[in-house]
Amino acid sequence: MEDKVAGVMVYYYFICKRKLWYFCHQITMEESNENVQMGKLLDENSYARDDKHINIDDVINIDFIREKRELHEVKKVRQ
Repeated sequence: MEDKVAGVMVYYYFICKRKLWYFCHQITMEESNENVQMGKLLDENSYARDDKHINIDDVINIDFIREKRELHEVKKVRQ
């Protein structure tokens, strides 16, 4: 079986190697986090008219793409 490096793995490598280790070992710790729950709610209810959750080769997951080849990622912003 060939191991693939996903985009999120590269991101975790640069921001937090411990988070990368958790990810690689399928350990999740944020499911009960209020911000994670809010992000899931935003994802479910935002941009309903767009094609969402585009997966490319099981490596990259894009929230949605619009015209002019713009990639979009939906995130909750702290206020």
